[in-house]
Amino acid sequence: MSNSDSIETESNYDKDFPQESKGKPQIDFIKDLRTDKDISLQELITPIWRGRYKVLSISIFFFIWGVFHYAASPKEYVSYTKLLQEAQNQPAANQGLRMLGQLGGINIGQGMGMERGLSPELYPEIIESTDFLQELLLQPLEFSTLGQELTLLEFFNYHYKEPFRERFYRGVGNYTVRLPLTLYKNLRGLFNRPVDEFGGNSEQILENVTLTDREVLILTPQFRYAKSQVESRIDLEPDGLILIVETRLSDPMAASQFNLIIADRMREYIVNYQNEKSRLNLQFVEKLYEEARARYQRSQEELALFTDRNQGNLTATAALELDRLQDQRDLTFQLYSSISQRLEEARIRVQEDTPIFTTFQRPILPTTPESSSFLVIPVFLLFGIFIGVMWIFTEKTYHFLREQVISIED
Repeated sequence: MSNSDSIETESNYDKDFPQESKGKPQIDFIKDLRTDKDISLQELITPIWRGRYKVLSISIFFFIWGVFHYAASPKEYVSYTKLLQEAQNQPAANQGLRMLGQLGGINIGQGMGMERGLSPELYPEIIESTDFLQELLLQPLEFSTLGQELTLLEFFNYHYKEPFRERFYRGVGNYTVRLPLTLYKNLRGLFNRPVDEFGGNSEQILENVTLTDREVLILTPQFRYAKSQVESRIDLEPDGLILIVETRLSDPMAASQFNLIIADRMREYIVNYQNEKSRLNLQFVEKLYEEARARYQRSQEELALFTDRNQGNLTATAALELDRLQDQRDLTFQLYSSISQRLEEARIRVQEDTPIFTTFQRPILPTTPESSSFLVIPVFLLFGIFIGVMWIFTEKTYHFLREQVISIED
């Protein structure tokens, strides 16, 4: 290539990519990004090395933040229970029941024992429902640290002290990113102060009222606060046929009792839900059975009385009436026999639809509190290093773009 061609090429490059003004440092890293040549490892490391003190400062800040987050984490006692649920789909057992039913003249349907009912994925939704939590919040628990029995509703509203870390984060958030909302709430509170209509009586914190023809729950701020605290302290982990119920509270005895109550209520709720349809069907068939048996007994009595009255004097009309009463008795007997079979089927269906929950492991009284994992500190440190490196490249990109805009304007 001749000298004239190289000079022309350099002039075209200057037109496409304006050079920085005199007296200003060259930003080789950003300019290399805009060319077609490869970026070497040295060109990537050089900006980081030049801004190492900035990266170090940001990393130290995040390291201190991680130490604070770990040291100020709330100390809570964790208790857990393992429940073992039988498999819902057992074709071998169902086939055996059908064979036994056929030997006794009972026709058990092929659909019995098919997998039905609640999916384990819905168990956490059950725990978070208001009706379920209402019963949990009103159960008395023994708080060994306080030396008295309290409901969780009373504990979280009148005895619970929020950890310093949570109060610190909320305070920082209220006076930084949520400052406009904080000012709005404070100004509104000056002109509209809320009145506690329910006082300190825990039984009045939750009330049931009837509007038109529907029952509506009115939740007070005390109940909403306790409900949110309890929801964050319950974990359900379905693991195949094992359901792990985990609870966390600041008191070891209360955490164990709370875990046991949840396991019992959960077992009761699932069992009632699973066989509710079968139990209702059983009640309906039992009612039909009693009616059919009464009709059959009544037809037997009518036939016996008629036979006694016409013994030895059976006219044609009496013979016709006798045939009618015998047919009526046979019909009522067939109906009675059919409903008897349905009754046995309904009883078997209730037993099949009732899931068996066995306590695989009872809750153990925790002796040491648990807090955040120590790994949170290196995670914060690595995140600080990443933020520092991104800060350097973002800053260099900003300076480069600003100089390009200034050169274009000039």
